[in-house]
Amino acid sequence: MDRRVRVVAVGFAGLLLVAGCSSSKSGSATSATSGPATTSGTSEPTTAITVGTAPTLSGTSFYLAAQDGIFAKNHLSATPKVTTSGAEAIPLLLNGQIQFTVSDAVGAIKAISQKLPLEIIAQGPIVSPDPAKDNSGLVVGSSITNVQDLAGKTVAVNALGSFSELAAEKSIDSAGGDSSKVTFVELPIPQMAAAVKAGTVAGAAISEPFLSAAKADRLRDLMPILYGVFPHAPMLVYLATTSYVSSHPQAVREFADSIAAADTALGENPATLKSVGGSVAKMTVAQLANSILPTYVSAPISLDALKTVMSVMVEYKVLTAPIDLTGHVYGT
Repeated sequence: MDRRVRVVAVGFAGLLLVAGCSSSKSGSATSATSGPATTSGTSEPTTAITVGTAPTLSGTSFYLAAQDGIFAKNHLSATPKVTTSGAEAIPLLLNGQIQFTVSDAVGAIKAISQKLPLEIIAQGPIVSPDPAKDNSGLVVGSSITNVQDLAGKTVAVNALGSFSELAAEKSIDSAGGDSSKVTFVELPIPQMAAAVKAGTVAGAAISEPFLSAAKADRLRDLMPILYGVFPHAPMLVYLATTSYVSSHPQAVREFADSIAAADTALGENPATLKSVGGSVAKMTVAQLANSILPTYVSAPISLDALKTVMSVMVEYKVLTAPIDLTGHVYGT
C-alpha cells in the first residue's frame, strides 16, 4: 500500500501545486487580456496581463510590483487572479485566460516533465542555506523526541508529493530516521498545529506564520526542513506557456524584470516585505514580528538549485528521472 494516504482537505493551500494537472496541450496563449493597449498620453504601449497569484508572504513580489508602480514602469497592466491550486491555475494558463501563474518548484518541474508547454520566467523567495532563516519546520507533539520516534506515525503536509513533503522526508532520513516508515497525509496548514495537539497526527511540516504560532503554543519544532534539502532553490516560481513566451517576448521580458526588481526591493527592505506582504497575507503585526520572513534576493534562478530539487524528486519517486530544464527556464 502506498504510504502516502490522502486526506480530503478543502480550503487553504500554502503554495500552488501543479502535480496532477490536466496534460492537455496548449493552443495560442493570446487572449483579450494579453494584447497591447496604448495608454493615452504615452508613446509606449501597455500590455495587460492576468497573473495567477498566491496571497502569501512568498507571493509578495507580484503585489509589490503592482502596488509600487514597477509593472507600470515596465509598460504592464497586471491583474491578480487568486487561485487555490495548480489544478485550477494551469488550465487557465494553457487556455490563455491568464498569462503567468505561480507554482512551487516541485510542481513546476513535475508539470514540465509531463510535457506541458511551460517555462519558468521568474522566482519569488529562495530557500536560505542559513538554518536560522528557514521558515518551515517539522512540528511535533510531546511524545516525539527525535526523528526515529516518527516510525509508524503520521505526519501532515500541505500536499502530497510537494516541496514541503519532500523536504520533510529528506530531512527525516538525513537526521537518521526512516521516512519510508512514516505515513504522510494532506492537511491545510492552518489546521496542522491543532491536529498535532489533538494527537490526530504525530507531526506536521508547517510554515510561517503558523510555525511560530505553533511554537508559542508549546509545540516543539523538531528541526528546520528546507535549508539542508533545497538550499538556494526558489520557493515559488512564475510560469508562462512557451507559446506566450514566443509570441509576447517584450511582455515576458518586462514581467521578468518587474519581478526581479520587486525581489530586490523586498530583500533590501524587510519593512516593505512586512508592510506589503503582511497586508496581502492578512497577518497581524504580532505575527509578522514573530515570524521568520522569506528570503528574497537579487539573483537569477539557479539551475543548479533546480537540479538539486529534481534529484530529491527522483530519490523519492515523484519524478522517474531528471529532465533537461534548458529552454524551460527563461534566459537559458
